[in-house]
Amino acid sequence: MAQESLALTDPRRNAWTTTDIVLVAVIGVIFGVIEAGFSVPYQLGIAAFGPIWTSIFTPFQVGKILAMFIVRKPGVALAAGIIGGLTQFLSGNPAGMLAIVWGVAQGLAVELPFFLTRYRNYHWLTFLVAAGLASVFAKAVSVFAYGWATLPVEFLVFLWVLGFFVSAIENGVIGYGLGKLLQRTGMIRSFRGGATSPAPEPGLSKA
Repeated sequence: MAQESLALTDPRRNAWTTTDIVLVAVIGVIFGVIEAGFSVPYQLGIAAFGPIWTSIFTPFQVGKILAMFIVRKPGVALAAGIIGGLTQFLSGNPAGMLAIVWGVAQGLAVELPFFLTRYRNYHWLTFLVAAGLASVFAKAVSVFAYGWATLPVEFLVFLWVLGFFVSAIENGVIGYGLGKLLQRTGMIRSFRGGATSPAPEPGLSKA
């Protein structure tokens, strides 16, 4: 299986540039505004359908996935999550400051699989796992915020598993797809995500 990887042999290469900072901030704000709009049906759905709604309607991770796809440096998803959460709060998300907590949790979750691979593996599957984990982390916040800790453990596990796979599709596929689209247009060629090409399959050598 071909994997998109990036050799990080020099730690100094992880330093953020001004362009990185601006782009992550812009993505955080844009998707924060979009997600603030989603927050209304999200809250109404919770009132109507209960906690299961939080596992089937979870379009809140696309910005973190896209930011990581483009910049590919430690802390990118977390920064996008914090900025996005703050933007949601300022944009009138009914959840208030809880939006910031969700943003931090989701950002950390997206960082996790890339951290475990030392920010070298950018295969599409890694992005899907990151998006799925973001739902799991966010659900942990929701369980305590909405008092769902008293629900049966089996039901909570079901919610986490369902949310993982739904978010992998809702956020991972969309975020990764947007990144690939921008990559093909050449608009992000000055970033790592725009310059990286698939690496050869393991075990294959150049002729």
